[in-house]
Amino acid sequence: MTKKELIDELKKNHQKFLDYIDALSKEEFESSKHQKWTAGQELDHIVRSTLPIANVLNNKTFIKSKFGTIDRDNLNYQALIAKYHYELKNGGKAIGKFIPDKVSWVQRTELKNQLISIIGNISVHLDLYTEEELEKLIIPHPLLGALTIQEMLYFTMYHVLHHLENSRRNLSG
Repeated sequence: MTKKELIDELKKNHQKFLDYIDALSKEEFESSKHQKWTAGQELDHIVRSTLPIANVLNNKTFIKSKFGTIDRDNLNYQALIAKYHYELKNGGKAIGKFIPDKVSWVQRTELKNQLISIIGNISVHLDLYTEEELEKLIIPHPLLGALTIQEMLYFTMYHVLHHLENSRRNLSG
């Protein structure tokens, strides 16, 4: 994918998630079945997991000096998603600061606005990078290890849809 296609897909997938959140009632937003995360907690998790990406992308020099470049071929979108599913099947899950707190209805608008801002920041920061840098520079992922920026964006595009589906499953039964 080109940088523009990555940005467009990132925005589209997060907007799909936000549209879903907007359509929920207070009860649906705060509902949890079978000890699964509520839609509010799914939203909080997405905010928590995208913020570090926006923050690190703001400093290309830091990325180059701290993490360097990849020494393997880039994973395509499907291969990255397969790797994520493999890790989940083998016990991978959110840890530490990525685990959401209890989220109430009154927090919904603030969290939505935070996510919109974060995705906007990621999009702006990506303009600082060439296509080659997106495919070579690496940043760490807590579950998947060292990913190129492009791979991290693939993950982020998919991750929000994964949690959209989790939320839908939670409400359906």
